[in-house]
Amino acid sequence: MHKAGVPPKHAPGLLRFLVVGDEVGTMEEVSTYLRRGGYLVTVAREGTSALEALQPPPTLAIVDGHLPDMKAVDLIGPLQAAVPGIPVILIIAWPNPVLYAETMERGAAACLSRPFSPWSFGFILQQILRSTWMPGTRPWHARRALRASVEIPTIVHRYDNDEPLLGHLRDLSHTGTMAVVPGRIGGGQPVVMEFGPPDHYVRLEGTVVWSREDALHPGIYLHGLEFAEPRPLDFAYEIARRLAPFPKGAGSERSVGVSGHSLPGRADD
Repeated sequence: MHKAGVPPKHAPGLLRFLVVGDEVGTMEEVSTYLRRGGYLVTVAREGTSALEALQPPPTLAIVDGHLPDMKAVDLIGPLQAAVPGIPVILIIAWPNPVLYAETMERGAAACLSRPFSPWSFGFILQQILRSTWMPGTRPWHARRALRASVEIPTIVHRYDNDEPLLGHLRDLSHTGTMAVVPGRIGGGQPVVMEFGPPDHYVRLEGTVVWSREDALHPGIYLHGLEFAEPRPLDFAYEIARRLAPFPKGAGSERSVGVSGHSLPGRADD
């Protein structure tokens, strides 16, 4: 069984990861985390040097959102052209649904905003590797157009409890979402999610498919929710595009990496 905060070991020594970026704190922590799991890691500080470090081809690329020589999203296409089907994880400095949606449209497998926990990083990494390598699973890149990583405040109402749960929606798709809330909701339980400003208010009914406690934040639970009625395929992108407030201080990068212990999905003021 996979332990929270520990990289999944898929044939250690055979998988090679390319880590790209000059944000020393975060990228060094990511590299150390991967090496501790038995993976081979190649580090490139710039986008151009990353494109020169593709032999032997890496299994997965992790790219910091701030590169000294190009926009990080502009590196996704060349990486996947050189190594067809390579999953790319983009790491950015603050939650930005529009940038999340753009990275998914460009072909990224996931987009994370700092700070994030080792558990969250390990969970996403596990899902990507499983979908890429396990027989019978659908390739990760084939699903990317159906979902968008978001950080949207939400209110979750349970039918068995009048007290609403305040949290965040993440990884929104046309069939469901992941909700992070301070409380556990049992599998199979129906819920109602409400989010968005008054002029773009959204109310969706769904069912809890799975729930898991955050290993670093006792009492905080991640829930996989399935919508009662599937939405249009571009639903996730449209929601991310409309709900994109930039947080205060968005003009500066922050050097906070995977060891930052904050509530998942929360942007610090």
